[in-house]
Amino acid sequence: LREKAEWLAEQGTKEQAIEAWLVLCDELVAYHDQLLPELQLSWQHQHNSLAQHSLEQATTLMDKLKNKRLQIDKMIGLAYFHLRLRSDKNAAAYWIDIIHSYKPSLHQYALWLREHYVYVCGELGMESE
Repeated sequence: LREKAEWLAEQGTKEQAIEAWLVLCDELVAYHDQLLPELQLSWQHQHNSLAQHSLEQATTLMDKLKNKRLQIDKMIGLAYFHLRLRSDKNAAAYWIDIIHSYKPSLHQYALWLREHYVYVCGELGMESE
């Protein structure tokens, strides 16, 4: 997955690369969450640098996009992973504030993405739709 993300960052669009980096974040978090609690710390030590690098790449690329209106799903991912991987409420709030500025209807998005949005808003003490 990392090689695909790096290739898309060089050869594809920013949007494709952001998605690839976020898929990598998602895979790492999903594997972590499936492990027994006593194995999670070891997993974090082994894979944290890749997760942080992936989140940083996705964040940097999203920051470079001028029009983010069509990237609501990816901004939800950024907010979610800033909380899950860094416990960074300021960064999560930054992306949620941008999302809210567009006043989107989230009903068109997959249930798991809406759940991520509700999770982030709950952690930030914000109302979700």
